[in-house]
Amino acid sequence: HDDGGTIRRIVQSGRSTWFCPKCQR
Repeated sequence: HDDGGTIRRIVQSGRSTWFCPKCQR
């Protein structure tokens, strides 16, 4: 990830995913 935003690790539905609130992905 290279948009300079903060990446957060979110666990939902039994699986983990990386989410960046800056680009919404």
